[in-house]
Amino acid sequence: MATSPIKLFRGHQILSTLAVGLLLSSAALGQEASWGEDKDDDAGSGPETAQRTRGSGKTEKVSGFLSSVSSFRSMSQDQEDLFIIWIANPESFKASLRTVDNGSASFDSSLYLFTTDSADVHELSQFTEVFGLLGVQDVDLLGAFLPGAATDTTGAMITEPGYYMLAVSSATRYPAVMLTGLPLPVFDFFVPNEVSGPDGDGGMSGFTEGEGVWEGTPAAGFYDIAVDGVGFAFPLRTPENDVWPTNAYVDEGVWPIYTVMASTESQADVTCTSPDGDGRVLYEDLWWSYQPLEPGIVGVSTCDSVDFDSAIAVYELMGLCIGDINSDGSVDVDDFSVLLTQWGSSGPEADLDGDGMVDTTDFSIFLVYFGLCEPDLELVACQDNAPGCTNGTSKVSFSTDGTETFVIRIGGAEAGDRGRGTFRVGYE
Repeated sequence: MATSPIKLFRGHQILSTLAVGLLLSSAALGQEASWGEDKDDDAGSGPETAQRTRGSGKTEKVSGFLSSVSSFRSMSQDQEDLFIIWIANPESFKASLRTVDNGSASFDSSLYLFTTDSADVHELSQFTEVFGLLGVQDVDLLGAFLPGAATDTTGAMITEPGYYMLAVSSATRYPAVMLTGLPLPVFDFFVPNEVSGPDGDGGMSGFTEGEGVWEGTPAAGFYDIAVDGVGFAFPLRTPENDVWPTNAYVDEGVWPIYTVMASTESQADVTCTSPDGDGRVLYEDLWWSYQPLEPGIVGVSTCDSVDFDSAIAVYELMGLCIGDINSDGSVDVDDFSVLLTQWGSSGPEADLDGDGMVDTTDFSIFLVYFGLCEPDLELVACQDNAPGCTNGTSKVSFSTDGTETFVIRIGGAEAGDRGRGTFRVGYE
């Protein structure tokens, strides 16, 4: 007779050992929706040395370390870090080091955002125009908080999805531009906690390599920047969302896509049989999970925004697996993180046995199903060569009651159709 999963791993010593094992696995693998500063490659101080965030879909956190003395990674001091990110939704953008937003910093902090002029979805080989856009210095010791619009009189704000550079440093350190031999600040902070536009004496000059410098007192410590409306800027060499299931996910916004390194999924023989489909299969495809926020009609589009003949399929995730706490189609360290966060509370997501408390019983159930999840996918929409779209690009729409989880699949309409561009997800 099979042992009930609720009775498995009752011993506290065994539970502790397994918990440590999963935590180590989580640390080794890293959260799919976060980016950690490369231990062997410091996120630098200027455009040419800014670290490229790599992955697919949305990212929720950027983490790293600052040092006011020379580090083992570099003979120079590590006093500020710059990351190239993709902003998918300007309206929902925020970057925060405040604990209330799930961010943190062990030092008094500042955050800065720079624009770039690059449109290359694969690599930013060089920068010709990099300008300061927004900046904030933490003066209330709660952690720097940077929204998508200035609170001063400049009117500076994020207006378009695209590539940006996010910088973190101490609360008294700031970017400047060398002009006539003097470092002129990019931002001018008139009042405490002001979100400043580029109104400093150097604000209208490009923060390019050789001209951009940093001034002020440095700080040292770890930081976790919680971000929203943000995606990874570049793909991995081998896309983690090349096959389903995947931890890559998106929400409403415009997202980069790069299918050059994608393979054809084994489910490529599944044809588009929904009412708006034309019976085409998908080749060299990528996958993302998507959870709507509210009822309505949602559209997914590559219309005139990719450079290859694309096709789109959308599936509803059916029969979620036990232990899939975040409903992304897999039972993994991401779910374990949610379980730990809700430990000792009523959940409800991690309350797997429904007894009103997240405890060792729920942990035992989670361990039984860890790594075991193959939910069914039900096709709800697919399209190739949508009306009004050129060069074989596509658009689909589907209805939602705001509670389902969907899977977006984008690939080529024919074998060999692959390329780059962006796709949009949003309510119509």
